[in-house]
Amino acid sequence: MTKTTFFRFWLLLTLGITTTVFTSCEKETTDEEEKGKDNETILSTDEWAIINGVKWSKFNVDAPGTFTANIEDAGMFYQWNRTKGWVATGDVTDWNNSTPTGDSWEIDNNVCPEGWRIPTKDEMQSLKDSDNKWTYINDVKGRVFGKGDNTIFLPAAAARIDYGQLFDEGGGNYWSSTQSDSDSHAHSLRFDPFRVNVNSNYRNYGLSIRCVAE
Repeated sequence: MTKTTFFRFWLLLTLGITTTVFTSCEKETTDEEEKGKDNETILSTDEWAIINGVKWSKFNVDAPGTFTANIEDAGMFYQWNRTKGWVATGDVTDWNNSTPTGDSWEIDNNVCPEGWRIPTKDEMQSLKDSDNKWTYINDVKGRVFGKGDNTIFLPAAAARIDYGQLFDEGGGNYWSSTQSDSDSHAHSLRFDPFRVNVNSNYRNYGLSIRCVAE
């Protein structure tokens, strides 16, 4: 093999390796972009989404009358038909263990910001029946509901039970405004990595709140 032929052989080999490297890198970037498409939709600047005809806020309730700063923030827990917010982490004191009364979540006790309210059981059922999947947003676990440009993320913020202790730290629990057949229970949405249910909880439990438009 002459020097000229040898040089041409190594030049072509080098160019082939370089092309393969660049092609591989380009495909890896594309794959990462595909992985982030869902989160880009969820993290859009819209403050609400319409799912099965219901307008849902993209944020949990924080202090009474306010939303959280970020869609993945847990916000505060509330006992059914009461206005006192309880922090979602750590221990709490002065827990009110009595059973809240009422036939529904009263307007005077609405902890949602102006123009928003607690969803009904039927609206929770409608959300459950929408497309949904378990995912993580900024390392916070939870479930996405809806599809396309109309999606909301509900963080799995756990709950407080009995005397205020944290419980169900692998799941999400959200109140509806609708009482159940028992005076001690009210309907709520509950989910984990494997299932979504609309069931009932003791009214003196502290759950998350996700509002719908009035």
